This record gives sequence, structure tokens and C-alpha cells, in this order.
Amino acid sequence: MNVACPHNGENDQLYDFCLFTVLLTEGSVMIKDLFPFVCIEIILSFSRIRYRKKMIRVCRNENRKCHKSMDTTNQLETTRERERERERESESEREREITFVSVCLYFTDMISMPSLLSKRSKIYLCNVQNIRHIAMSGNTIWVSDYHLLQQVDEKGKVIREMKDILPGIRNSGIHSVTLSGDLIYIENEWRFIIERKHCVKNLKTDGSRVTLYSTDMELECLYSSHINGDILIVVTEVFNSFHLRIAEIAKVIRCDSTGKKIQEIEFKHQDQTERLYGDPRYITENQTNGDILVSDLGKDALVVLDKSGRHRFDYRGGFSAAEKFRPRAVCTDARGRILLLHRKNGTYRNNENCISLLDQDGNFISRLLEYGIDNCDFSALCVDDENNMYFGLKNVIHVYKLSDSP
Repeated sequence: MNVACPHNGENDQLYDFCLFTVLLTEGSVMIKDLFPFVCIEIILSFSRIRYRKKMIRVCRNENRKCHKSMDTTNQLETTRERERERERESESEREREITFVSVCLYFTDMISMPSLLSKRSKIYLCNVQNIRHIAMSGNTIWVSDYHLLQQVDEKGKVIREMKDILPGIRNSGIHSVTLSGDLIYIENEWRFIIERKHCVKNLKTDGSRVTLYSTDMELECLYSSHINGDILIVVTEVFNSFHLRIAEIAKVIRCDSTGKKIQEIEFKHQDQTERLYGDPRYITENQTNGDILVSDLGKDALVVLDKSGRHRFDYRGGFSAAEKFRPRAVCTDARGRILLLHRKNGTYRNNENCISLLDQDGNFISRLLEYGIDNCDFSALCVDDENNMYFGLKNVIHVYKLSDSP
């Protein structure tokens, strides 16, 4: 909702009162449910009182003018001016009421929606500048930074750390955890000075590493299925020119747990006329129905396929043409609901980082969180088996408990 927040002199007190009321109700779930209706009624009551006082002042001024002028022509002009003044005041007051109600709804949207979440804790990480992906492994967390892979416990204590093995500075889901608790990740192997091999490696719990898959093409992201142990890998062949990144080929490759290729998914239809992906960054699988979900920055959409690889739908945020939907990390909870972290660039607020909750068919359920932080893009999101939601912001992991309803 685009809201022009009123900050002129006569509205400052009422606006501050609304904001103060919003802040007071932030900690209570029960008050949050009734807060939008109470706040709207308060706004309308204040507006009516102010409108009545203003009309009394207008009538008094008009009476003084009428007593001073005895001329019929002047009285007629005064009457017309009085009617025009009343129309202007009435229209202005209606606009103020609409504005204040919009402000109220804007703040209540940001506060009442997180009633699906209850904040649990924060995990502060060392040697990490900007978290770009999170994967859970039992009671431990695997986190990737620009050139760092780190395993930490629930208090942020470092268990294991690997440096300078990651592909670069792109925000993408470059690691995942298997059913057995092993880590799989993308690594570049340099053969010569100008030649490199892109690999998917398996770091076992005993510390040994095994190469599962390798290619000359770019490896963007991967996910280890918790249904059958398959590995879903996004592969691209790109053309870089003047800081533009154009994907000539982008596809999903399904491999078994040993790295053997099973399936390739590249086109939307069997006639191979339309490609599915433009610039894919994150991939996951819905554990309830086996859907494959890919967050695509090239198409500004969440592209969803069924388990056989047939296209189901694209989710594009449902925003207006003036606002650009920029999807980032994606995951699903135990009920098959989709949690999508995305950025919304619009005219009212230049930067809005959001986490939205969808059902498994792509229907919007709720806005879980919304952060208007300039020059800060958070891309990491994960949900564990107990419906605890983890999202990364700079070097901090924020932990929330996600409600089972709706």
C-alpha cells in the first residue's frame, strides 16, 4: 500500500498518537487482532471532532461578515463563498480521514501480520560480513558468506570453517545438507590459470570430501532432496558484457545421491520454444508434493515445476507495474507452505525486503516480515523440521517460530 504519510503541522499530534499506539501494541498478540479496528475508530473520532470545531469557526466568521455587510449583492457573494468554503473544507476533511486511516492500516499491516511469528533468538556470527545462504543440519547451521563456509551451533560458536572455496560474490544457494547430515556445496577447481572446473562436492561427517558432479558450465545453486536423496543442481551458460549477465542456457539437472545424472529440465513446453529460466539463484523442493521451486532474478518470478518437471506456475508477487518484484531465497515448511524472501522496489519506499507466505499452489497467505533497510539486501532463509524460521541479515541470524495456522 502506497501511503503518503502526513507530516504537516496540524496533523503531527494525531500522527504521533497513531505511531505511539502502534508501538505500545507491538508486544501483544491479542491486542494486535483488535488493533486495526480500534485504531481506525480513534482516527475517525478525532477527525469528526476536528471537523466540527472547524465548521463552528467557519460559521462564526461568516456571521461576522454578514453583520458587517448590508448590501444584497455582497450578501449573495458571501453566501456563494460560504458554500464554496464548506465544500472545500468537507473535501479536505475527507482526504485527511482517508490519509489517516491509510497510515493506520499501513502500520497495522506491518505489526498484525507477524502474529504468525514469535521471535525466539538471535545468533551472532564471527568472520561473516553478509550471510547469503543458510542450511540446517540437526542442531547446527551451515552458513555461506562471499568466500566462506561456516558451521555453527545454536549460540553461534564455530564448529567448522572452510575458506576461499566458493564461486564468488553472487547471492545464491550454493550449499545444502543431505538426509544423512552431510554437506554438499559448489566449489571451483582451477586446472590452469585461465581454466576452471565447477564441481559439486560432498563433505562427509568424518571430514573427507568427494566430488559428485563436475562441468565446464556455471553452477548457480543446488538442493539435496529430503524425499529421496536426489540432488537438484541449477546449471547455466552465461554471456557477460558491460556488467550485464545474460543466461544463454539455464536448466535444472537432477542427479542421484552419487552424482549420476537422471534428468534435465530446461524448457517450459515439449516443443522447446520457451525457456523456463533467465537468471536462477535459489532452488528448493517441496517435501509434501515434490514440487521444484526456483527463484529467478532474470524473470523476476518464482518458477514452480511438479516433480516430473512440468511447469505449474510462476509467482510474480502481485505488485503494481511501478514496483519490481525481486525474488531471493525460497524454502518450504512441514505443511508444504512456501516461504519466499524477496525485495520490492517501488515509489513509496525505495527498498523493502519482505518475507511472504504462500500456499503450495502459489496463493498469497500473509506477509510475515517486512524490513525497509536501504543498501542492505538479505538473501538467506531457512525453515527447520520444527517450523523454526531462520533468516540472515548481515552477520546475524534471526530465529522465529512459525505458527501452524492458517
